Amino acid sequence: MESEQRIMDLNFESIVKGINGRSTDQFLFYDSKDVKPFPREKGECPYRLNFPTMVFCCLEGETRVKVNSREYHLTPGCVCVLIEGETIQQLGELQSTHYFILACNDANFMYSINNTLLLLETKNRIEECACFRLSDNLMHYYTSLYNLMDSTIRLEDQPFKNEILQSYIRILFYYSCSEITSATPLLPVESNGRVDDLLKRFLQLVPVYFKENREIQFYADKLCITPKHLSTSIRKASGRYARDIITDYVIAEAKNCLLGSQMTIQQISDSLNFATQSFFGKYFKQHIGCSPAEYRERNKNK
Repeated sequence: MESEQRIMDLNFESIVKGINGRSTDQFLFYDSKDVKPFPREKGECPYRLNFPTMVFCCLEGETRVKVNSREYHLTPGCVCVLIEGETIQQLGELQSTHYFILACNDANFMYSINNTLLLLETKNRIEECACFRLSDNLMHYYTSLYNLMDSTIRLEDQPFKNEILQSYIRILFYYSCSEITSATPLLPVESNGRVDDLLKRFLQLVPVYFKENREIQFYADKLCITPKHLSTSIRKASGRYARDIITDYVIAEAKNCLLGSQMTIQQISDSLNFATQSFFGKYFKQHIGCSPAEYRERNKNK
């Protein structure tokens, strides 16, 4: 029997060092035409993304990648979006392919986008299918904004470099959201069938019930499977744990209420079905690193 393939962690620092692209402490930009390609062996082991987000955009040529055990054939106009915890394995050669990579190392940056529901809908779409074929218009915006960001990162004496880059990425995000929820997903070379279907159904349930229930058992019962089967399937299909996807919704809604409403912390706790305000506070602090009151105070003028 074939042994399970080893998965290596891919850290932001290691990709900055290995690819030798242009970077700040928060962002990395890499164009395969401008920088000597990072040598990789065909069929090398998979890597698990250990930082928030990475975008791979194919401009010329073609290659094959495997994302969370699903294989994709990338051609010009295709974009692969990876979220922390997902796995990627290069299967095809990159030497004759023109592509760019954009990586973000700021865990809180995406949460700063005001439209919580849009953010989660887009994230769900990416978890369901990591690779998309973009329209010509969106591809034009991607390359134009990438060039602007790449020019900005080259500025040596710009004290607000990260802030400017964040603004460009927000623009890119909103352009993407207008299409990515209805864009043509790339079909895997081979479908995982039942596993992919479970992921799709799970991602339809979470937005409806996350305020009511955060337990894996609840969603497993809805899908008529065991909690273990659900957890294993979601991990295999998306590279993430089912409980983390549920948590994303709870935390995003809590942040939205804290900054976008006059609700008291007790009211927010009740709306998210926590037994007590104290339990809600512990849950929030466990995932964000501060209490709900501290988070509201720190961000009230942003």
